[in-house]
Amino acid sequence: MKQVTRYIRVPLKQLITGKSVTVSVASVVSPRLKQVIEGVADGKTCKGIAFDLGVKERTVESYKQRLYKRFGLNSTAALTRWAIRNKIIRP
Repeated sequence: MKQVTRYIRVPLKQLITGKSVTVSVASVVSPRLKQVIEGVADGKTCKGIAFDLGVKERTVESYKQRLYKRFGLNSTAALTRWAIRNKIIRP
């Protein structure tokens, strides 16, 4: 049976120094996802965000679902609150 090895991403500084490193949430969200979050927070629909970004509506829906799953969110309001708390957007 083949053995599966999992790799966990650890910041290089932590590997070198052995000390834990704080990584901001904003640094793990891609620029495109930040644009989607900003659009959601502005009250735009997926269709409106898609038009602004030059992508399909379904792509924006996928981005939102990815954010919901990654950060344990379940609504647009929760996504907006989360983004404000984590300083991704300003109120």
